Amino acid sequence: MTGKISEDQVRAIFRKYIEEDGGFELATVTFKDHDGAEEEGYLLKHPWRDPTLVLNVPSDQAEATELASVLDRVELPESYSAIFHTTNRTLEVLWTAFKVRKKHEELKQRTFSMWWRGSKRECKFAPASPDALTLAKYVLPYAAPSHTEHRNIVSFVQSVHDPEHHNMGDPTCFWVDCSDVDEADLDQYLRTVNFYMTYYDRETPRILIHEQGPNESGSTRPRYAQGEFPNEIVAGDIDPAVTLFWLGAFETRDPAMKYLLHYRLIEFLALSYVKAEQRKDLINILRRPHLISSTEGAAAEIAGLFSIQQRDTDRIKSFVDETVNAERVWAVLEMNRKEFSMSTDFDGGYSVKAVMNDSTTLDSWRKSGPISLVDRLRAVRNCLAHGQDEGTKGVIHSTQKNRISLVPWVNLIETFAAEAMLYSRRTYVQGDTT
Repeated sequence: MTGKISEDQVRAIFRKYIEEDGGFELATVTFKDHDGAEEEGYLLKHPWRDPTLVLNVPSDQAEATELASVLDRVELPESYSAIFHTTNRTLEVLWTAFKVRKKHEELKQRTFSMWWRGSKRECKFAPASPDALTLAKYVLPYAAPSHTEHRNIVSFVQSVHDPEHHNMGDPTCFWVDCSDVDEADLDQYLRTVNFYMTYYDRETPRILIHEQGPNESGSTRPRYAQGEFPNEIVAGDIDPAVTLFWLGAFETRDPAMKYLLHYRLIEFLALSYVKAEQRKDLINILRRPHLISSTEGAAAEIAGLFSIQQRDTDRIKSFVDETVNAERVWAVLEMNRKEFSMSTDFDGGYSVKAVMNDSTTLDSWRKSGPISLVDRLRAVRNCLAHGQDEGTKGVIHSTQKNRISLVPWVNLIETFAAEAMLYSRRTYVQGDTT
């Protein structure tokens, strides 16, 4: 039976997906047809529980019924860019419908067996299933791509609507046999598959695992360092290594790498740090008119200034105490008071104690100031860089929860790094050519 579909018919066909916690929400939209006349249409929001995608319900009742029959046969797992075939418990991971580079052509014929926990399962790259292509026919991007990148389905959408386009190739997916794998073990199984695939082929596609939970922490920091953008800046000559650390941190999307780059920037600058008292004494020695005739004595004095070597942590603390503006750091703490007033408990067992409480004010915090945060910043860095905290044996796993939890600390250490860069610059005056 065919014909223009009504809302009642849509609700009847997709009842279990709309009304029985099937993950969809029905929305009515108005659009114009080719003649400019307004028509009503229906959307199923949101497949894979992904707010960036919708299913456009076909206006033909028979086609809508066909779409519903596909949804009966497969699941759209929130954690993967894939469809799950329930009859044979196979995950069909969406790869690409675009043409692939010549060196990747062999992937289309790649098959292998995976032994895991005593059972042998087959994995392969193979043509996309009719059910995957049917879904692609009705999927629409509904918002800008998020961390899920529209479930990697956009090339399949283009393929079903314009298969002759010069960019289109053979719609291909990666099929993973998940028979007898418990639901609770599925992520671990797929991560194991990912490891061996990437071990044996550094350019292999991999299974994207989208961890559930918030994608943004809500943490922030002041946009402007001085309240507004200045009209004139006297630029200093900043060491290229420092600017590369800074810009590299801005270019990466990974909070852990951002954090490590900012910490490396601070470490780099602190290595050449000279305390104010030492600097004053050093300058006085170098300014002596008779320096050239008493170099041995001056050398001994200079060696004496630096005879007591500070530990790395103490040197960074001294550097931070002299260079980092307390008000700038406080602005970040105040904007993220909720996060910094409680301990940060990471997946893996590592925990950072709260740095303030509800009653903390700038005046009360200033007594300890930025220097009081160095031990915490260093501990987080050690955990990220070395894999495990030496004292607590805690770990910071690479999980979505941890990436979110790291963001306030990234904003904090970025503020430290920015202040340190200002200290490191060498300012030129007009006419100076040295």
